[in-house]
Amino acid sequence: MGHLEPGADNRGDAMSAATPRTDRIDCSVVWTPSVHALEVVEGPDQGRVLRFEGNTAVIGAGEDVQFRLHDPTVSRRHAHLTVMGSELEVRDLGALNGCFVNEQRVVHGYVPATGRLRLGNTILRPMVLNPGASAQEVALAELVAQSPAMRQMVAIIRMLGDRDEPVLVTGEPGVGRTRVARVLHAVGKRRSRRLEVRHARDLATAPELPSQDSLLILQLDDLSTRAAEALLDALSGRPQARLLVTAGPSPLPHVQEVLSRLEAIGAVEVAVPPLRARREDMPGLVAELLSDLGVPDVPLGPTELGKIQARSWPGNVRELKDYLRTQVRDLFAVATPRRETERIVGAERPYKEARGEMLEAFEKEYVQAILDKHDGNVSQAARHAGIDRVYLHRLMKKHGL
Repeated sequence: MGHLEPGADNRGDAMSAATPRTDRIDCSVVWTPSVHALEVVEGPDQGRVLRFEGNTAVIGAGEDVQFRLHDPTVSRRHAHLTVMGSELEVRDLGALNGCFVNEQRVVHGYVPATGRLRLGNTILRPMVLNPGASAQEVALAELVAQSPAMRQMVAIIRMLGDRDEPVLVTGEPGVGRTRVARVLHAVGKRRSRRLEVRHARDLATAPELPSQDSLLILQLDDLSTRAAEALLDALSGRPQARLLVTAGPSPLPHVQEVLSRLEAIGAVEVAVPPLRARREDMPGLVAELLSDLGVPDVPLGPTELGKIQARSWPGNVRELKDYLRTQVRDLFAVATPRRETERIVGAERPYKEARGEMLEAFEKEYVQAILDKHDGNVSQAARHAGIDRVYLHRLMKKHGL
């Protein structure tokens, strides 16, 4: 499968070796809280990003609105939205199913930057963007990417923006392959065209490949033998449609045949890193997931965050979300609302103090975990951790283990 290298000349064959370049792609984007967009996080339009052209918009299911939703439970003119700095003002326009901010019905209310707006069966979240942000930057803002592994992946997605090769999005279960695939479509030159989404398990025959649109096939691992044969025939020539596919790490033989055919027609692989390789993304991910769960103001401080960072999370982001869903009421009490970033990183205290507390918690949890893994055998635990046995003893004494 073809790979792209950030900072390399990948303009030729995706299967060819990369040639080093002197310039490097800057994956960082500086955001200022001045303009909003809305991301549909649940509902028929899931994955769409609705960007404000001005400060106001009407949202609904009718044709005479700025933000049109394809949700039958949404009224024709459902709500009027106004950007108010870091908040979004919502006015119900007499919608049958009402407007809900963090699951509280409102006739006139405000959605904070970390809040959720529900209209019918559609849930939206505000996105704070740079006033000059391009459509590509709007889409990439969906991804929490502070870790080196994610920043490298974002750089590859940027390079694929103006290209049409098929893309295979791989990774362990729960890493967010579907979200990455949708972002790939949103940054591409066909982003204004339709994205048809099909699940591999629902394919009895090969799907039609419209020439100008894009097709996303989810979970190629679930493809039946019959559907795999049909898809191989459809891929006998290079499809004109933009083809995006998600797949896990251990495909069955008939699925591997499809992967080989994708490779033969120049598909590029985008590997989504596991959560254990994204420690730096934890604060942002936890804040986002808590907002998704409707509890953006849970007081999660450096100590709790350090404990979360210490876990390996074999189920990745999906497991983290399930953990937060089941534990949030028991572990944390709802606090007075304040800015998400301040609460997550302990910004009410000096940097050195907050950072030290988080690292102390991580260190203690990590040492305890590797000792448990090796049944208390210090020598084996030290080898596993890649540290000196004497130093491990020192850490154990430090934390009373």
